[in-house]
Amino acid sequence: MDTDAYIDGVRSALRTYGFEVEDAEVAGRTVVAGQRSDFRWRWFASRLHTSVLVAQLHGPEPLDGFLEGATRWAIEHRSGGSLGVQSGVAAIAAIAMGSLGPQARAWAATPHGRRFAAIAYPVAIGAATGEIVQPRRMIIGGIFPPFLHDLVHEVLEAPLRPAVH
Repeated sequence: MDTDAYIDGVRSALRTYGFEVEDAEVAGRTVVAGQRSDFRWRWFASRLHTSVLVAQLHGPEPLDGFLEGATRWAIEHRSGGSLGVQSGVAAIAAIAMGSLGPQARAWAATPHGRRFAAIAYPVAIGAATGEIVQPRRMIIGGIFPPFLHDLVHEVLEAPLRPAVH
């Protein structure tokens, strides 16, 4: 699958899963941005404002700058009140390329983020190869990985799967 078709599939999957979708500028590039807010009792009665930001890359680029920009964007564009113990943001910063190189794999596999009430969650997608890399563990926000893994599966992996007719 080419990267443009993959991005179109992500846009559709975001809408299917209740995200408000728009194009946005993050770290100097145009991205597809989806936002939604979820409340769970199992998160100790917390609300998580989740942003999924997907950028298309064509070669080696500074990935940490994109992750930082995505986290800032998620904080600035969240709905609701201030961040705190029971209200936080998660920025799923996804890069889509034809195939992943070692730099992209290492970036996405490494847990990031040491900000209070803000989770930075990198994901790298090889659209042509179907490869997805995401962190196996997190530095902060230990109650959220199952939710984030499910979102990656439903929104970022789904466009890579063949359509069933």
